[in-house]
Amino acid sequence: MDRDARLPLALDRSLPLPVGVQIRGQIEYGVTTGDIPRGTRLPSVRELAGALEVSVATVAQAYRELGEQGLLESRPGLGTFVVDRPAPAEETESVLALRRAVDALFAGAERLGFSRAAAAEAVVLRAGQARPKQGLRVLFVGIHDEASQAYSAAIRGALQAEDAVGWTTFGRLDRSGRPPAGVDAYLTIANRASRLKELVAGAAPVVGLTFIPSRETRTQLAQLRGGARVAAVTDVPEFLPSLRRNVGRFAPHVDEVVGALAGAAGLQRVLRSCDAIVYGTGSGAVLSKVPPDVDAFEFRFEPDAHAIAALLPTLERVRSGRAHEEAP
Repeated sequence: MDRDARLPLALDRSLPLPVGVQIRGQIEYGVTTGDIPRGTRLPSVRELAGALEVSVATVAQAYRELGEQGLLESRPGLGTFVVDRPAPAEETESVLALRRAVDALFAGAERLGFSRAAAAEAVVLRAGQARPKQGLRVLFVGIHDEASQAYSAAIRGALQAEDAVGWTTFGRLDRSGRPPAGVDAYLTIANRASRLKELVAGAAPVVGLTFIPSRETRTQLAQLRGGARVAAVTDVPEFLPSLRRNVGRFAPHVDEVVGALAGAAGLQRVLRSCDAIVYGTGSGAVLSKVPPDVDAFEFRFEPDAHAIAALLPTLERVRSGRAHEEAP
């Protein structure tokens, strides 16, 4: 397990969470934040079960559920891997039609005695005479309103001036029962891409993005008082071990990081015993329970710049398909 030993997995048996939930949640969280890089080979079921001192069935169940989410894949004879990259965005029928039209254009040019290079040059010249480009409509689908709005704003800065980036949530899509009209591409959190594909049913390409702790969050953690006792609070049980670990990772100078579930009995006692509270996105309701003399802030994420850069080629393919549809 030389390579696998670097996986950020550790069970906290003091937490009121089944160990299987902790294993699944930490791998899912690690892939989403990039702590477990894509393409990483995970320990075998038996190796991980032995290292964590849990049953083989527990690890096998966690791997199976993550495979169903599209985060892990089994390669016969090689082992279990984090998928090398997000599932490729499925090409829409318009993009496929564009490819066929380009092939037909080249074939027609050759029949007329023109080379492919000459045909390509003619296309470029014709494009310069076309009407101005219409921007893409990109929709980010998240979990919480405020965070989704912030993520869409961060993505907007990387796109072209004429593009529009909106946001919505999985809850709204579930309630509407159908994808919104006019969306050219959907973006979401890496571990939710498979679910989003089910909801939009091929209406437009879906791309999952990885996220990293925001610069503001890292600064706030670094500024915590040395020797402080900090509570890491979330209402998502499977992410509690990872949140607690990440608070400690970016604030190694604090004395202790205590994990707590937002709705757990005894939460008030935990909050009163701490010098600072760090709560996960979507768990802001805990603020009503924080004593007035205790600092509290959100552990916020932001889209990884590398993930946004990897998104751009997909958007350009979509843009090419749009240009074909709008050509006079």
